[in-house]
Amino acid sequence: MIRTSFKYKQWKFPGGEIGVQVESNFGSRSTPVISWLVAPATMHEEFFVVANLVNAISRMPHSSIALKISYLPYARQDRVCNAGESFAREVFEKMLYTLDVDHIDLYDVHSKSAFTHYNKLINVTNFDQVDLIPMRTTYDAIIAPDKGAIEKAKQVADLYGKPLIVLEKERVDGKVVHKPLEQQKLR
Repeated sequence: MIRTSFKYKQWKFPGGEIGVQVESNFGSRSTPVISWLVAPATMHEEFFVVANLVNAISRMPHSSIALKISYLPYARQDRVCNAGESFAREVFEKMLYTLDVDHIDLYDVHSKSAFTHYNKLINVTNFDQVDLIPMRTTYDAIIAPDKGAIEKAKQVADLYGKPLIVLEKERVDGKVVHKPLEQQKLR
């Protein structure tokens, strides 16, 4: 879902391509904001809506364009694991960098390597998990789903004085298999 600080129309051409028309005229001091609440099922089509909105705005007077992305697509593939694999995060990053935006807000990027890479190319702010999730004091523990999540989960556990449980997993035929929770260790 895409939310904006301005009004626009969206349509599809007969071949399925997407078009947009921005209905607002921005003053030279106005900063149009595009908030992309990423839904995996529609993210590919929505990316082209966002790209078209940025393109339409860039043709109008404005001071800057701010893009807020709720979930960074493809950030979970933070490396290439096997010969011949694509690096989907890198592919998406290259597409994102083609947008003429002045600032991007990201929310709890999966991997710090993605945030570091983005910040070198565009003015980016990443809001960490610990800043985004209000803690419910009724929770008994914080669970990290794998070793890669320990650092973020530990921040939350330390902040609220809760024990941290780290799940152990392995991949079997390309699928993730976790040990039963009762066999996991508190840290």
